[in-house]
Amino acid sequence: MMGRIMWTEFFSNSDWPMAAAVTCVMVLLLIVPLVLFQYSQVRHLQPEKGA
Repeated sequence: MMGRIMWTEFFSNSDWPMAAAVTCVMVLLLIVPLVLFQYSQVRHLQPEKGA
């Protein structure tokens, strides 16, 4: 689905600025949850320092 949207914006519509913006938003929508999940896993697995 995402590939089709990017392909359409880049090649069919020839709207490069919009395609770049859509691509950046899609990448952020994928990376931000992964980073937050990784952060929560690291915090969960580290031993507590005062105990």
